Amino acid sequence: MAHTVPSPPSALPPFSPTLEVIVNPLWRYVDVMPAFIRKPLLKCLEKAGIAYKHTENWTLVSKVMHFYQMVEQELGSEVLFDLGKKGTNILSIPPHIQVLSDMLTYFDELYQANHRGGYAGFYKLWEDDQENQRYTFRIHTPYPKILNKGVLTGFGRAYGYMVYVTELPDAVSDASTHSDHWFSITYR
Repeated sequence: MAHTVPSPPSALPPFSPTLEVIVNPLWRYVDVMPAFIRKPLLKCLEKAGIAYKHTENWTLVSKVMHFYQMVEQELGSEVLFDLGKKGTNILSIPPHIQVLSDMLTYFDELYQANHRGGYAGFYKLWEDDQENQRYTFRIHTPYPKILNKGVLTGFGRAYGYMVYVTELPDAVSDASTHSDHWFSITYR
């Protein structure tokens, strides 16, 4: 069965320049990385103007995006993918979330709770195709595609599945921001 995505929606609002993200999870992402990569990550945080474990819990998303750009340029996209996969190690998931489809449905609520100050985008489970063991998932955030792919991969594995996450090639994307991504999550 071929994957299809809906026709383009009306234009999505732009991300707010005042958008902030809580940074405690970012520090925990860095803390769970292997020691040999932690030091360069801390340098990238410093260059991006994000003080490591400072008392202010919120920072502008633009600073975090600068951090991710530096990580990708200096350490490679694989490190961003690994940071995404580590989300399962640091995020608090309510005990009633027991299966992957519930997590994928809950993920937007978790995402919104960690952002403030304007439009942040969304994570949306678009289709749950149980017959073919596949989810279609839409992510519209300011964050890098490879980081989001890591997040989906990490959560799929955390719920006991062997997952294969791919971006849908015929998906509609927002060319102005490169921030609208459709993924297929095949699980076994």
